[in-house]
Amino acid sequence: MLRFKLFGIEIRLNFLFFAVLTVILLTDQTGIPIWALIASCIHECGHMVAFFCFHQVPRFISFELGGI
Repeated sequence: MLRFKLFGIEIRLNFLFFAVLTVILLTDQTGIPIWALIASCIHECGHMVAFFCFHQVPRFISFELGGI
């Protein structure tokens, strides 16, 4: 697991998340996983907006096999 801090928030990157994502993106021919990835990023940004609206800072953001 790779860990680093960005703007005071710990970012955790699990290898399996990116390995599975890479396999899906390389083997897909429909283009649907790209749209799903974009939708997931927008969804997660909504969580971040909610944190900041309530003047909170998340302790960490973790990219794992089960999601973000």
